[in-house]
Amino acid sequence: RRKELKERFGFDCECACCDSGVRVPFSDARRVHLKHLDGVIYDKASRGKHKAAILDVEERLRLLMDEMLDSPAAVARSCNDAAQAAAHAGDAEAQRTWLA
Repeated sequence: RRKELKERFGFDCECACCDSGVRVPFSDARRVHLKHLDGVIYDKASRGKHKAAILDVEERLRLLMDEMLDSPAAVARSCNDAAQAAAHAGDAEAQRTWLA
């Protein structure tokens, strides 16, 4: 991964994930799935499948942690997505939980 990042973007990555010795192909597959989930969550929520969207947010949060990408901004964005889905589902309690 480091070699590809250097060639494509011109920098030496020193992130915790690249440093951790995680099996890169498995990690890369999780990162591709994370990107996929972004679109799926929006799609499900916009089609009224709010509970399914929230389940996907929960999966995204687990993957963010696994990949050491769980920055406060990434977690907040995910929680906001779930709160919006809960709000559209009319579940005020779940919305408050996700915003807490």
